[in-house]
Amino acid sequence: MIKSSMVSLLSLIALLGCGTTSEKTPTDSLASTPSSNEANQPTQHLEDLLSAEFTLQRAGADVAYPQFYKLALQSKDLELTQRLTEIALATRNTSHIVDSTGLWLAIDPQASEAYAIKMQALLKAHQPTATANMLINALDNQASLEFLPVFLEKNLNENSLISTLTDALELLPDLQPQNKYVQLTRARIHYLDGQYPQAITITNQLLKKYQYRDENTFLILAYSQEKMGNLKAAIKALQASLNKHPDSIDTLTPLLEFLVQGKEQDTAYKTYQDYKVSSTYKFPLAISFSSVLLKYEHPDLALKVLEELPDTEQRLAEQVTYLAAQALARLDRKAEAIQKMEAVEGVLRSSATNQMAVWLYDEAREEEINTMILRRLQRESAPEEIANISQLHQEKGKSQLSLELLTRALNSYPESNMLRYQKALLCDSLDLWQDAITEFETLLSKDPHNPQYLNALGYTLLIRTPNLKEAMGYIELAYEQSNNDPAIIDSLGWGFFLMNELEQAAYYLKKAWSILPDPEIAAHYGESLWKQKNYQQAISVWQAALKESPDSDLLLNTINRLSPTLIQFASQPSANTPEQ
Repeated sequence: MIKSSMVSLLSLIALLGCGTTSEKTPTDSLASTPSSNEANQPTQHLEDLLSAEFTLQRAGADVAYPQFYKLALQSKDLELTQRLTEIALATRNTSHIVDSTGLWLAIDPQASEAYAIKMQALLKAHQPTATANMLINALDNQASLEFLPVFLEKNLNENSLISTLTDALELLPDLQPQNKYVQLTRARIHYLDGQYPQAITITNQLLKKYQYRDENTFLILAYSQEKMGNLKAAIKALQASLNKHPDSIDTLTPLLEFLVQGKEQDTAYKTYQDYKVSSTYKFPLAISFSSVLLKYEHPDLALKVLEELPDTEQRLAEQVTYLAAQALARLDRKAEAIQKMEAVEGVLRSSATNQMAVWLYDEAREEEINTMILRRLQRESAPEEIANISQLHQEKGKSQLSLELLTRALNSYPESNMLRYQKALLCDSLDLWQDAITEFETLLSKDPHNPQYLNALGYTLLIRTPNLKEAMGYIELAYEQSNNDPAIIDSLGWGFFLMNELEQAAYYLKKAWSILPDPEIAAHYGESLWKQKNYQQAISVWQAALKESPDSDLLLNTINRLSPTLIQFASQPSANTPEQ
């Protein structure tokens, strides 16, 4: 953001237009009267500065930059050069940023902020050599490189930047003594690249040889040791870090996890209890610690940690309740867990609802689920929540409960096309195809050109009724809307098959199979080939589908009907093809 306050402008004017004065006698004054050109210079400079400021306000940073650059170059003024860098950043022009920070560093060669800004611009421009030279210049001028590891942490997800920075560090000469910030950055990069032994070597050098006991050094060492399977050494490193930095949650959090991971949960609990911290940090720490305890199957201790928290931090109360319910469930106290989870609101409400449904199944109380779901629905996410529980019912073999939930939900959310479509598909799978057709027709009345709805209605009519012409009409309309959808192409091909137009059937079914090797498409395509006496090709399609989907009912039924001996050969790819 460009600072354009009048205060800033006036301060620049005062700095650049005024100097320190001393008392002079009239004679001195007359004797030192400047020439007209010299007298006009401050005035001209002030006018140029005002002109540049007004250009900045009217035309923006890109247009104003050259004017400011000229003024900064002429004046060699630090504050104006910093202002120039600010304007350069607003232009997002790498050359402007590099040039402006170059002027800044010419005036103040130890300005770490200028090096940090310049480095980011060079890295974004993928210039490792220029970056390395800049870092060498900073070291030669004894500027702090503390910004280097900070920059790395802030840009961990920027792979291109990290790669360029890595290349730049490789170009640096061996420095004696090694710069701690360069080494720390190298260690962090080694850790990111999975080069844990190298990270351990560097961090040990920093700790022992250079006595650099920054918290990040301990953390990189500990995490690298843990990755190498040396958990005890990692714990020792974190304990040393905590002794050096006793108020650090960043050190305490992994220490607690490593202790629990190493089956020292009692030591972890005592360490947690001994840590004196305000409630602001106590709650996040307790939540993190209890999550770790649950992860490593210590629900009793997790519940103890949560129950010891005071009822003062309302902001995190939902997370505490959610984890406490999880701990109760792990302790086989599902009824209590369900009751506690009922109190969870906010962003965790939906997750809590889904979890309660699973636990109700565990308690053989699935008949309570639908009422519970409908009571806890959040309007903005209701369709998605209902769809999830409907799917859970089906996975548990309770399709009638799924249908009941969808029907009741549609009474409250009649405009939800997603729920209506899901209900229609479920009705069709339960052989309630008349209800399915009714739902599809309702959907099409609201969205008559939707290819998904057109295809669904058409395919249901195709396989459930003798109305092939009407069915194909819907499917062809769907194909006009979406001619690369494999489901629609499959419906079209199967329609032609049922009308005994075998060449067209094979064309479309082959197209569908090439887009999506789905078992249902394979069943249809293979049968169309079989009917045209292309037995070997049909068997090849079925074998390929069986390999990926050995439990598909439609595929198995089709093969059993036409070539039952193929099933026993499905798991023997080298076996001879069964005779026809």
